[in-house]
Amino acid sequence: IGWLDTTVANRNVADPRNWSGGGRRSVANMFIDLGEALELTDEQFEREMAERRERLGLARRLPHRLSAVHGRVPVAAGARGRGQRPAMRVTEAAAAGRPFAGRDGRRRPSAMRAPGSRFIRSVAVVALLTLAVAAAATAQTRFTYSRGQSVHPAYEGWWPNEDGTFRMYFGYMNSNWEEELDVPVGPDNHIEPGGPDRGQPTHFYPRRNMFLFTIDVPADFGDQEIVWTLTANGRTERAYGSLRTDYLLDSQTIATEMGANFGRIRDEWRDNRPPELALRVDEPRTVRVGQPLSLVAFTSDDGIPSGSYTPPAPEPGEPHPAYRPPQQIVPGNPPGLRFSWIVYRGDASKVRFSPRQLKTWQDTRVYSYSPWSPPYILPEVPEDGRWEVHATFDAPGTYVLRAMAGDSALTTSENVTITVTP
Repeated sequence: IGWLDTTVANRNVADPRNWSGGGRRSVANMFIDLGEALELTDEQFEREMAERRERLGLARRLPHRLSAVHGRVPVAAGARGRGQRPAMRVTEAAAAGRPFAGRDGRRRPSAMRAPGSRFIRSVAVVALLTLAVAAAATAQTRFTYSRGQSVHPAYEGWWPNEDGTFRMYFGYMNSNWEEELDVPVGPDNHIEPGGPDRGQPTHFYPRRNMFLFTIDVPADFGDQEIVWTLTANGRTERAYGSLRTDYLLDSQTIATEMGANFGRIRDEWRDNRPPELALRVDEPRTVRVGQPLSLVAFTSDDGIPSGSYTPPAPEPGEPHPAYRPPQQIVPGNPPGLRFSWIVYRGDASKVRFSPRQLKTWQDTRVYSYSPWSPPYILPEVPEDGRWEVHATFDAPGTYVLRAMAGDSALTTSENVTITVTP
């Protein structure tokens, strides 16, 4: 049975106070980390299962099932030793987010890359059956909501700066699929210490928005915390930023959580650099209602993550590829440079961009014009890297627009403040 203890009793949960969804500290802790599972040949698998059947008194032809009994599975003689973990504590170790070691005591490369391994096929089947049976047994129904739900601030982790200081990353999860909310900086949207304004958004797009802004803390920050408090639709949620070791980030970890290259991990990600971004915005940055404002940005990238993607063509008599069931736990997106403007602060319903901008939030619905949306169609990158967009405002006020250049893994952002007069 797959399970995850999210209390303080589980040392593998970085901070049980924090919201966690897709990524290495939540769903990943259950099944996606089977990418670091133990590899067994067919012969080793059959021998291990035969020994277990004999010890447990099971029928000779009982179907193979790898599962945990109260979090543990008996381990065959000889499976322990030389410092490695029990060979078949699959579900418990995956739930705790711990890697497996092989029979020689070394960590193995991704077992998911061994399609001929019966072990992996069995675990995959068990994972699916476990989820299905658990849902049926508890008669639970998982709902999705268009509106009325809360917004959870999310602490993504921290990164060491070259000068000895640290950079903390934050994002959020809006549990609504349609409702966008505006929460001004103040009692309902504040970060402490040093706040209430630490550069957080005040306009909240639907669903998951990852690695959206950063806060730098000094080298002697120690065990202190940065706390983001957000109240939306009557519910108050908090994110707790700390320098706990489990929250340490690198470029490969960020890429994994972003679903870069559809989750196909590559060593090159460790050397990835975020895209270059330079803005050319009309001065003065004051416009009238209904007056288009020219926004020009220049982008370039190092080509990592490498590769290209072409949406698969429909086949006669087969369902359109975009409507195939998802194969990943973490939503994936294709490699390639992309650029968008969003409303970071201000009422986005009063701002119109021309041309239409690619979404920067995880909209996984088919043909939703998002990098995470099948069939994963991205706008073409201009040959000179020059993106020109016109923004038109329908109401006076002060707006903060954000330019975002991404490569499917890392993102570079820059804000522009616009004053709109009647």
